[in-house]
Amino acid sequence: MFSEVSRNGISACGDSERMTSYAEVIPVAVYLFISQSLSAVLEMQGTSVIKGQCWRLLTAAFLHVRLSHLVGNVLFLCILGWAAEQIIGHVNLLLLWITSGLAGSIAELYSQQPRVTSLGASGVVYGLAGTLLYVYSFRPEILPNKSRYRPIALMAVFVIIGFLGEWYVFGRPTPGHVGGLLAGLVFAFLIPVGSAESKRRILPRIAAAVLCLSVATLLAIRKQKVWAELDEIDPTNFYMVDSSSIPRLQQIVTHYPEILRAHQLLAEAYQNGKGYQDAIREYRYVLSKQPSSERVWYRMGWAYMNNGNYTDAADAFSRTLELDSRNPGRQAPYETLMSVRVDREALARAYEGAGRIDEAVTQYKMILQIIPGDSVADRELLRLRNLSPQRASAPD
Repeated sequence: MFSEVSRNGISACGDSERMTSYAEVIPVAVYLFISQSLSAVLEMQGTSVIKGQCWRLLTAAFLHVRLSHLVGNVLFLCILGWAAEQIIGHVNLLLLWITSGLAGSIAELYSQQPRVTSLGASGVVYGLAGTLLYVYSFRPEILPNKSRYRPIALMAVFVIIGFLGEWYVFGRPTPGHVGGLLAGLVFAFLIPVGSAESKRRILPRIAAAVLCLSVATLLAIRKQKVWAELDEIDPTNFYMVDSSSIPRLQQIVTHYPEILRAHQLLAEAYQNGKGYQDAIREYRYVLSKQPSSERVWYRMGWAYMNNGNYTDAADAFSRTLELDSRNPGRQAPYETLMSVRVDREALARAYEGAGRIDEAVTQYKMILQIIPGDSVADRELLRLRNLSPQRASAPD
């Protein structure tokens, strides 16, 4: 693939090997010699960027937390960087590095909460892939038609497999990778390759790229400030929200409907203000995006309970119990046990409210099976037997 590029008249700059080697060595040197304290000053973190430390958007691309992370990125930087440099030259390669590194960090800034840190050159890797994919696909002067199908397929497979793997593991592609890829595609559209006419237009195109990055950064910082405001509304992260926060939270979910935490905080505020129907609506919205959230199912169950919808509450608590029981590995054994115990007690209360006394008794019996001598379950079981002895007299 790469030898065909040089045979077709695309001039490689005399310092191409040197430039590519610099690009490979910088992340390695940073990984080997940078201290932990200095790394904390260079990594991308929203809380610091919104305070004016915008250098983190670029420096984060040179940091790696694990050796495996570093080795994987450097390997792809070697291969894709060398191929790109043969086509666009070492100056444009440097500009591509900066552009895709910034774009990857900006995408992370827009998508991650302020306290989350991100780093690594993966955005640059996808930027290189995006540039090569665009050039091979839409610049026929780079490769003859018969010679470019293989590299196009290789770049497309690289991107698709990467995104599908991330979707499987994380539920979505990594924002920094998406940002780097888009930056690479746009960069390839703007860079001067093959004609003097395109070279004369490079300055306005660079200005357009800088403007786009600047606007994207401002939008990302604005969203970070919204997340920071949510931290002020809920500083403990326990979703203890007063109903006085409802007006501001309504504004946030109107302008940023994708921030699920805002919807959940709004639901809690509604519930604390006894607006149970509004709370249920917000919980349902969150569950439409995160259907496996035990906490949201549980809180929605109590909203149904407080609203007198005991059957719906029982359904919500049953779902919570199912999720807690299905995924015990996510918590310590004792925490899992207590979560299941709390779910069963809530389910028993919902069954009692719906008049399903036998099922409520069954839940308290199951609590006693996993926690023998549980005083609350013992007391409630005795109360239910006294309430309806003929229905609750099934043998233990």
